[in-house]
Amino acid sequence: MAIPLPALAFARMPDVSPAGVLVSDLLDAVYTSWSGVVDYRGTALPAANQWVVTRKRPTVVTEAVVALPPAGTPMGLKPAIIMAGRIANAGTMASPDTSAASALQIGINKNSGAYVDWTAALPMTSGQWFGYWSAAATSANIVGTVVRSFISAETILTQIIQASSTQWWTYSGAVVEPYDADTTNSGETDNRLYGQFVQGRSAAVSTTWLSDATKMWGHLVNNTETHGGVFTPNAGTIFAGGRKNIYGSVGSTAEVQTPSGVYVGDLMEFARSTAGVTNNGTRMGTIRGMYCAGYVQSGRYLRNGGTDLYHFVGVDTLNPSSAIMLPAVP
Repeated sequence: MAIPLPALAFARMPDVSPAGVLVSDLLDAVYTSWSGVVDYRGTALPAANQWVVTRKRPTVVTEAVVALPPAGTPMGLKPAIIMAGRIANAGTMASPDTSAASALQIGINKNSGAYVDWTAALPMTSGQWFGYWSAAATSANIVGTVVRSFISAETILTQIIQASSTQWWTYSGAVVEPYDADTTNSGETDNRLYGQFVQGRSAAVSTTWLSDATKMWGHLVNNTETHGGVFTPNAGTIFAGGRKNIYGSVGSTAEVQTPSGVYVGDLMEFARSTAGVTNNGTRMGTIRGMYCAGYVQSGRYLRNGGTDLYHFVGVDTLNPSSAIMLPAVP
């Protein structure tokens, strides 16, 4: 597959809330969200957006949700996305994170074989394991939390909303498109970079992430904080990094409009981090399907008649806030 890669289009899934206060209940909500076959408006999902999602219950409760690519996927490295957690901490974490009891965590495997066990050093029978990063705080394990997922053919964005402005986000899959078609240094053999971005469990998504490289879509070197990274091409190691472009004034109209007043969604460039949080290393490519949108209330959409064009995901479901926009499945 040559550069440029196919553009991603996202289906917003119906909101789902946990039935109880255990991490297993939150995982059940994630499973219901990821495995749905209709979107939030009741429209059937295209086959290309239907991941093969299974729920893993070693005992009587859910401990992991595993998502494998849709049938006919253009992804050559068969990623497996695993969201997991249980009342006793477990799982092989990616540096610098450590696991915690009853905390949600997420990881990704490439070149995946069959599922073994989410707590195993290698959860799949083959491939390269990224490790888990913290996905949400244990305070999200409540009945009132809302799981809202946006599913594309190659990535999954999960928005965990504990309260209107208390949220955790994860983004996993073939998340970065390299700038060139060099499949030795720049990208995998299918011209993609696989990895994930997480808010971490130490704090909710910041209202100032648009203007701060140390917030969501960045990478911090401390345990349980915001992280971003992709697999090193053709290897099992990780390039940590994050969004390069940072807004100077959060919510400034001038930063999201052309001189004629047309609104612009900014590409989110991804760079390696070589000095903690500054993302000042090699430019790797662009974060796929994600566009900075300035200040927009989360849950809004841009629609032409009855057709969704873009979904907006922000830090606050009640007020305008730092937001991204995602192209919608028409």
